[in-house]
Amino acid sequence: MCVGPGLPPLPPPQKGAECGPLVPGTKPPKDDSVSLADLNPCPPKACCSNWGFCGVFPDHCKINTPKDGGPGSKNPDLNGGAPSQYGRVGYYEAYGMNRDCLWLKAKNANTDGSYTDIHWAFLSIDPLSWRPYIGEGKSQWNAFKKLKVKRIVSLGGWADSTEPGKYNIIREAIITNREKFATNLAQFAKDEGIDGVDIDWEYPYPGAPDIEVGGKVIGQKTDGLNYLRFLTVLKDKMPAGKTVSIAAPASYWYLKAFPIDKIAEVIDYIVYMTYDLHGQWDYGNANAYDMCESGKCIRSHVNMTETKNALSMITKAGVPNRKIFVGESSYGRSFHMAKDGCWGPMCEFTGSRTESDAAPGRCTKTGGYLAYAEIMEIINAKSGAETFYDKSSQSDVMLYKGLGDYVSYMTPKTKDSRRDVWKNLNFAGSIDWAVDLQEFTTDDFNASPDRPDSGDACIAGNDNTIDSADLCFFSCNYGFCPESLYVCTRAAVGYNGDNEEDDDDNNDAEYTGPMVGDPRYIDTGEIREGHKATCFNYKGDRGPPGSMDTCKAYCKPAMEVAKEEDRLTNYGCIVWSPINKPIPWKKVPGSDLEIAAGECSCDNWLVNELAEFVIDALPIIAQIGCFLLMSSLKLILDVGLSLFAPGRALSAGADMALTAAETVNYIYPKDENPEGAWQWWLSPCGGSDLVPDEFKQIFEVLGNVPTGRSSFKEPKKIKKGSGKKGDDGNPTDRSTPRPNNGGHNGAGKNGGKAPAKPPAGNSNNNGGKKKKCNVPARMSSRHLGQAKNTLRLMSCDKNDQTQISDMVVTTMTYEPNATPTLWTTACDPKNSQACYHYSSANSVNPKWSTLTCPQEAATISHRFNGKAVVAWSDEHAGDGWKDPSHRVFPNQCDRDEWPPAYFLAKNAPEFTLGGKKGGQRIRWIPFNDNQGASKHWRGVCMKHAVKHLPLNDWTDKVTKGKKGPSSNPKNNHEVTEMSIDVDVRPEFDLKFRHRIPKDDGLWDNGCWPRNAAKDDPGFALLRIDEWYDKHKNLPKWDYTQPYKKGSNGD
Repeated sequence: MCVGPGLPPLPPPQKGAECGPLVPGTKPPKDDSVSLADLNPCPPKACCSNWGFCGVFPDHCKINTPKDGGPGSKNPDLNGGAPSQYGRVGYYEAYGMNRDCLWLKAKNANTDGSYTDIHWAFLSIDPLSWRPYIGEGKSQWNAFKKLKVKRIVSLGGWADSTEPGKYNIIREAIITNREKFATNLAQFAKDEGIDGVDIDWEYPYPGAPDIEVGGKVIGQKTDGLNYLRFLTVLKDKMPAGKTVSIAAPASYWYLKAFPIDKIAEVIDYIVYMTYDLHGQWDYGNANAYDMCESGKCIRSHVNMTETKNALSMITKAGVPNRKIFVGESSYGRSFHMAKDGCWGPMCEFTGSRTESDAAPGRCTKTGGYLAYAEIMEIINAKSGAETFYDKSSQSDVMLYKGLGDYVSYMTPKTKDSRRDVWKNLNFAGSIDWAVDLQEFTTDDFNASPDRPDSGDACIAGNDNTIDSADLCFFSCNYGFCPESLYVCTRAAVGYNGDNEEDDDDNNDAEYTGPMVGDPRYIDTGEIREGHKATCFNYKGDRGPPGSMDTCKAYCKPAMEVAKEEDRLTNYGCIVWSPINKPIPWKKVPGSDLEIAAGECSCDNWLVNELAEFVIDALPIIAQIGCFLLMSSLKLILDVGLSLFAPGRALSAGADMALTAAETVNYIYPKDENPEGAWQWWLSPCGGSDLVPDEFKQIFEVLGNVPTGRSSFKEPKKIKKGSGKKGDDGNPTDRSTPRPNNGGHNGAGKNGGKAPAKPPAGNSNNNGGKKKKCNVPARMSSRHLGQAKNTLRLMSCDKNDQTQISDMVVTTMTYEPNATPTLWTTACDPKNSQACYHYSSANSVNPKWSTLTCPQEAATISHRFNGKAVVAWSDEHAGDGWKDPSHRVFPNQCDRDEWPPAYFLAKNAPEFTLGGKKGGQRIRWIPFNDNQGASKHWRGVCMKHAVKHLPLNDWTDKVTKGKKGPSSNPKNNHEVTEMSIDVDVRPEFDLKFRHRIPKDDGLWDNGCWPRNAAKDDPGFALLRIDEWYDKHKNLPKWDYTQPYKKGSNGD
């Protein structure tokens, strides 16, 4: 206790203290004008805790002194006034064009017309001349410069600032070549006519002692000061009216090296990276968290509380609010949970500082990082992901991959709510990283995606939802099975043994074309099949007799199935040629014929399903569909009417084009510009190198094709000749392409998207007056999706914006007295072994002839992994028995279940007694038989409950149903999962038309290892099967033990 006039003594020093009087070696103040609390201040004016550590969390900044004064107390103050204009900055990843998908072209970077500034990420630096140049994204540069917004070029970024071969370029440019580099940047801005330069140096030392190259820290203590000097020179050299900005970290750990208050005085604005508050890089760093000793806690990268703390830090450092653009993300940061389902703020994640165990996205391909478009694709796939709004972090959350991965993200609704907060606090605006991550657009549909290399293709798999099956089946034929939509169960690579997945899935699809794998044996049958799939398009109509039917024999099985189902089908030859290049016609030696090689396409579902649902929810499928369509237009231009000659195979793309042309000719009279409506229908697929006159020529060809050659059917709700030039399907204003959410959807004049011409005064691509929202009555309520399980409601809000609400029924509850409704279909003979198996099982278990849907199946995705398949594998566990050399069918064999797992409840005896007498029956058969047959019952328990409900009843049930998780995939668009009660319960009856062969086809089963178990075709069955009751002397050998010729095997 001090009782005299002297000064209080310093507290004992604490080793490791960073600030305040506890820092070892601190000298006491000479008089009482200096507070002990102000000794050794924290950069950049951050808080010093009671224990001498710098930071911005509440424990650092809490004031524990009396109300009337004491160390650290200050009078309240306002941090500057409002900005002259509230802005919105969007970063455009020019390097994104190198990805497998998410290819947003620069001309479309102002994605919704609301951005005031677009930043090009990133320019490159020539280390010899210190001049900036366009490295990645060259093809997009001219389009970027034409944007009707402020166009800013950014330099730096994490890769260019930290990677071994790059980090020293930006360091030397800023530190040792500042005059030359600044002069060159200013000249570049002038020569290219851009509006500003943005520097993103990540990060000056000593804020980044963790950033090393070759085991050594790459920074120096003078980095911050040299950065300030460079920015001062750059701003001085920039032409009048052009801006200078920087990107600044929202972490005290990194920001402390910045003399940020002085920098703010020099430059025009700061991009504040509050979209990367946490990530995999935090692993093991306790300083990156508020209360997380392990340094491995799962935290949202856009946590609102931490965002406000970070804003407090930078404004406390002296940066005016009006110079700060607050960060928002169009991507999610993901973590793999150390404990499944534990995602709270004290739960931990796995991996290392440099490697994430979280699943990467199919486009971004980076563990721990998912584009918003990829997140929406996963949600739309209904693959078991859970989504919700986390109130504690005020961010959106998705749990997926068996609920083992956590990802935080921001919906448009969350972004909008935050922008309102920042505007009220006088911040400059918001900054979005990055506009090209927001959604799959028509730019993705301009070309076919790269086809997998031989051996990599997935040729069969399980759809995650009933809404995607046919389309994923189609894409699978071309080697595309997006993981977010489809679980691959069969690769093209040669494979021994049975598939250890539960094979007989209600969602399985099959591949009926040639494999592209490298089998371990010479299979002449497969080689012949591969040649069958090869076809040729002949220019003109001068091909040899029968040449137009090249694919007819190959596609015959698919066509017969379509005929049995009483629907139109198509087959044809597809030339895989880039849309923006001519078709590669080649002269046939010794003749004047010209041909182009292609591949047979059979029964293409895209003809009927390239529509709203496809493009919104399954962009990769639409990408393939658009490629087929647009490439077919070039074929029509080259070949003309001869492409539609009688007997000639009509390709899927040609069918789409012709169907669309016939539809618009039906709706629009000749004097109402039907050609324009047809081109408008094509516009979501993006462009090609075709010019308007060529489109006109193609439309004229299509108009002269005789009726009955396409999939066209007269629309039930649209009167012939009712279309008018200027309506929704044939607008006069085509400054933007038709929205990619469907065809004649009537979603106002702009299809529910942002106005084609935004409000006056809004700096964007178009200018002009805002168009009024107009939702026709017929479009206010619609049913979408393959299963018609989505109710879309559209309306206009008070701001004259189109609001879309999709209510997706994902679960039904069958009422106790629900009326049975029978669905009957015939087992397809081409899946012969499956049909023999099912009819045999039914003959001894008649109760299985009609299967009633269990409550568990009343959802968009259902199955329980049965015990019977495991029992079969246990009974046949011996090495060598399943080797292809022992059997006729050399490819993959599956364990085929009956009754299907899809029709089994958890308490069903067939499920609980798997492997015993009362359980399922199993037969090991060719995979294409198993998976082809499974399509008969796919989604029956949900689709046919919907089908038997009158439309009005269905709408009423959905609107009154129980709401589940909601998401906002786009602005003004909400998607809500629904659960409803239904008073019908589907039943399934599979009929058989085959001749019953000996022992129900067991002796004809190509998967029976007849060379190893000569007298026992029952090898394919469970030991409890009735067949073994009649053949008690079998099996002769022990299949649980390794095959050994003579002693355990023939």
